[in-house]
Amino acid sequence: MYCWHVKTKIRYALMFCIFVSIASYFTMYETTNGEESICTETKNAFLNQVGHFWMAGMQKTTQNEILSSDENLDLGKVRLDVEEYTQISDKFCDRKVKTKFDKQYKFRQGDYDVIVVKSPNRQLNIPGIENNPHFAATDSFFEDKSENNFLDNDEERNKTIDQKGMEVDDEIIHSNRSQTFPLTPEDALLIFGDELTPWEKKEIMKYEKIWYVGEGANKTEVHQEADNNYGFDIESGRYKGQYKVVLNDHIAYRYQILKNLGMGNGGTTVKVLDHSNNELLAIKILVNTTARGKDLYMRELGIMKYIGSNATNKNYFSRMFDTIYFRNHYCIVQELLGDSLHDIYSNRPVESLDLLRRFSSDIMHAMYYLSELNIFHSDLKLQNIMFLYEKNDQSEGQLLKVGDFDLSCVPHAEDFHYRCPEGVVFQPLYCRSPESLLNLPVSSQSDMFSLGVIMAQLFLGTPLFIGRDEVDQFAAMMEVIGLPPAYIISQAKEIYARAISYATRTWFRRIPGKRPLDYVLRDIDPLLFDLISECLEWDADIRITPKEALLHPFFTKVNR
Repeated sequence: MYCWHVKTKIRYALMFCIFVSIASYFTMYETTNGEESICTETKNAFLNQVGHFWMAGMQKTTQNEILSSDENLDLGKVRLDVEEYTQISDKFCDRKVKTKFDKQYKFRQGDYDVIVVKSPNRQLNIPGIENNPHFAATDSFFEDKSENNFLDNDEERNKTIDQKGMEVDDEIIHSNRSQTFPLTPEDALLIFGDELTPWEKKEIMKYEKIWYVGEGANKTEVHQEADNNYGFDIESGRYKGQYKVVLNDHIAYRYQILKNLGMGNGGTTVKVLDHSNNELLAIKILVNTTARGKDLYMRELGIMKYIGSNATNKNYFSRMFDTIYFRNHYCIVQELLGDSLHDIYSNRPVESLDLLRRFSSDIMHAMYYLSELNIFHSDLKLQNIMFLYEKNDQSEGQLLKVGDFDLSCVPHAEDFHYRCPEGVVFQPLYCRSPESLLNLPVSSQSDMFSLGVIMAQLFLGTPLFIGRDEVDQFAAMMEVIGLPPAYIISQAKEIYARAISYATRTWFRRIPGKRPLDYVLRDIDPLLFDLISECLEWDADIRITPKEALLHPFFTKVNR
């Protein structure tokens, strides 16, 4: 009986020692460079030590489970071969470290993921890994918001490692693009090789500096034999030859595509982030139909350079910053502007007269500075009149700018890049001037007719003239502004004869003067009506000029 009590006491004493050992094990401290950190062993190593101690003290073989505490590192996420990598395990620290860590590094060790935490001012030195062919490392920045807050591994980025001691060279880590880019093509291939398509791995070598590679974008699949520019272009339909826009992909390994701003006959405009300086810009990717795309590019490039060099005031036009030739497309890097008037007022009127006056004034100023250079915009419409970036109806100062010069030209210019080509149809149908409809000589005065139509449309909320084709459009114009003078009719006998007797499929006939302008624009401000009517003169020589329009009482007598 006595012996039984003695054995029981010895057994309880041994158990007490075991639990004391366990508690001591989890509170061991290691001091390095004056910093205190809690260090743990791997799960398997710990189980082996406890198992040997238990067998020596109890002389009994039983299977024991030791559950990890919530306060310790989740060893299930870090799987190591204890016999081969025991020295690595000493470098894992648990969540209760009081020191604020900078970074954590993740690498492949055999078939397992290993996470190593690096505290400030402490070098990361893990022996035995330098020559491991599976090694790769990533880092992530985090903020220690509380004592028990562990690492936030929001982003993992490739690292370049110093093989002599595994010290990370922060100068070439791309966790902060503004500090680590640009890269050479070779470095970009090394770091982002898995993110690039086979095509890009060859294409990237053409670029001296790499700022962005479109990581994570759903990139276009390239087909060497495809007729649509290897698969990069829209294959058929209205927008055949336009570049396929892929959000978050790159343009020229520098610009990140953020949004498709719109497509037109001349090209596609996208909103981009320039990773070389973190600026938001717009890039117009001109249509890729070989000769036509090049012609549009040369014309728009020439006009924008001409405006930039010669206009007495450039504030009313979109600015050009650079040009690119990318994947067989000519591209123009431009100032980013806001929504167009079409985006906001295509189906509703501008109800404020003061706002309509401000809109008209900004557009008229643009027309004035273009007329000084004898430039015919030729594509003036709501879609090409845009708010300044981050401005709206409530903003102060200038609100609008005019853009899109791919159809612009200079009548009778010596340089063919600027000259208005003969036999070309100018202006959108609903804004087309009489001289464009009648194939007569055009000029910057032709834009004034379009501006009259635009001001009327902003007041009405719908286009002033709505024709199905050119003949119907001419008939619709006569229906509102009456018959043209006889000398104009004599130059357009054919279209006049067809328009005067034009009937729709339902036998609807337009009668000249049936819906006069003062009826269509009833309840409009009298001064605005007078300005619009002077813009809608049949004869361009009689039509009001931009300079005369800016002196019109509608603009000068604001406080009447």
